Amino acid sequence: MQGEEGVQRETLAEAVPLIDVQSYINSRKVGAFQYQVAALCALTVFLDGFDTQSIAFVLKSIATEFSIPPSHFGPIISAGLVGLAIGALVLGPVADKLGRRTVVMMATAIFGLFTLLAAHAANETALVAFRFLAGVGLGGAMPNAIALTAEYCPERRRATLVMIMFTGFSFGAAAAGSLAAVMIPHYGWRSVWYIGGILPLVLLPLQYLWLPESIRFLMVMRRARARKWRH
Repeated sequence: MQGEEGVQRETLAEAVPLIDVQSYINSRKVGAFQYQVAALCALTVFLDGFDTQSIAFVLKSIATEFSIPPSHFGPIISAGLVGLAIGALVLGPVADKLGRRTVVMMATAIFGLFTLLAAHAANETALVAFRFLAGVGLGGAMPNAIALTAEYCPERRRATLVMIMFTGFSFGAAAAGSLAAVMIPHYGWRSVWYIGGILPLVLLPLQYLWLPESIRFLMVMRRARARKWRH
């Protein structure tokens, strides 16, 4: 019985058709699904740009409140950038194991949560720590959002859609400056990071509902399950 069952499993596993995913995508027109993926990734990158650039607009108010000398500005600014670099390096390989959708959501949750915590920072040390951890999420979100957008686009339109999606970062950075100019005089510097922390957490359910998993990751997992079942 076990021998027959093994033969059946091997036959079924070998019967799984091989699909050239990229050729299939290239043969299709860009439709609502691709625009949906690009829009969700653009929103993610928009908030990434907002939170990355926001430190430049709130630093003066932070320095006044905490009596921070200009010589200490460097660590505060660079903490987020160092975290961003580490996040890009670490969460890229993690996405290969867990999937890009999962990592985009994880990164969004990380930079949203720690931006909110940064808004509650009581001193310079806490501020640096929270900005560093927020930077880890920021670094993981952008490359995986770009990769997801590129993956679902036909090659003939890929560069255009990725460039349009990536402009979300610039718009987010510009929005941080415009919002800070309005919010800080009335509500203080913390209000900018309240917005920068809450909006990513609001985006999470939309990512969960409508952001697809990497199609290449799904194919790799499917083949891995087929091989495991075969043996």
